[in-house]
Amino acid sequence: MRTSVLDPAAATAAPAAAPTAAAPGIALIPALDPDATFVTLVEDLVTLGLDVVVVDDGSGDAAAAHFDAVTRSATVLRHARNLGKGAALRTGLAWIADHCPGDAVIVTLDADGQHLPGDAAAVLDRAREHPGIVLGRREIPDHAPLKSRLGNAAARRLFAGVTGVRVSDTQTGLRAFNAALIPWLVRVPGQRFEYELNMLLGAAREGVPLAEVGIAAVYADGNPTSHFRPWRDTVLIGRDLARFALSSFGAFALDYALFSLFTAGLTAAGLAHAAAVANLAARAASATANYQANRHFVFHRPGARRSAGQYAILAVALLAANTVVLDTLVTRLALNPYVVKIGVELAFFAVSWAVQRHLVFRAGEPA
Repeated sequence: MRTSVLDPAAATAAPAAAPTAAAPGIALIPALDPDATFVTLVEDLVTLGLDVVVVDDGSGDAAAAHFDAVTRSATVLRHARNLGKGAALRTGLAWIADHCPGDAVIVTLDADGQHLPGDAAAVLDRAREHPGIVLGRREIPDHAPLKSRLGNAAARRLFAGVTGVRVSDTQTGLRAFNAALIPWLVRVPGQRFEYELNMLLGAAREGVPLAEVGIAAVYADGNPTSHFRPWRDTVLIGRDLARFALSSFGAFALDYALFSLFTAGLTAAGLAHAAAVANLAARAASATANYQANRHFVFHRPGARRSAGQYAILAVALLAANTVVLDTLVTRLALNPYVVKIGVELAFFAVSWAVQRHLVFRAGEPA
């Protein structure tokens, strides 16, 4: 197969032979300064009948011999400089979309020896029967590096807390999916390791089903060629998970402050149903702020137009239900309005998140 050198801005590849009908499986490997284990991995994948696409993400001269060794059996794409794992995966996916059959199934692997060829084949086989994304679920052993155990545990809990979707291994690089998902996957944000978590966040938001297949966890010699940086990359991962929670908390803080201010003033003025009126006024302001934050900061849909109308419908519906419940509890049961406000907002939080995730800010919707 041919080797293509990619300009970082263009990220396109020269033509190469497409997979044959007898080999619909494609292995995609982003690689940065791999060692000899990488060469063996590629050879084993080819032996299993897979076509292999490698993205050299700006490796140094010391790794040149390893890439040269696989050019006879794999397509090698090259970034002129290091752009990050997420960028490398998007480059490979874009090339596959342009050069490979539309019904192909793709499995992504790390180049550092963490993923066994047999496990890659098992995950890929599962993806042939699954409409979404299949994850290779590592059984993390006690002797695994501390950064791997802590990072995976933290990301798993944050992911479940924010999305409501339970995934055992959010950081696994062994994933498989049908080529039909590529147009969406190349739009997933993230240049480095955060791309893989953003993929899962997007899948949870879009309703793309996730499945898991148990695989071995390989940590040979402390995983010396891994380029995961525990502090920086954990921050990147946690940042994206925290965005929705931060946006919601900010909107709630604004809403509660205005509600308290309006309630005190209207009650002092002797207005009936003061809490209900205050709730309406406060929500008008906080909902506008929350929409802008979610559109630009959380769901990355700054060009969307349809989302504004959908969000308005959601906001009005939730506000009506919210206000009726709050007014009933305050006027009929004589409960403290400031305490009731907090309880009602928590009760409607999950509904708001689910509707925004699946309807209002769906990725791929026309602008």
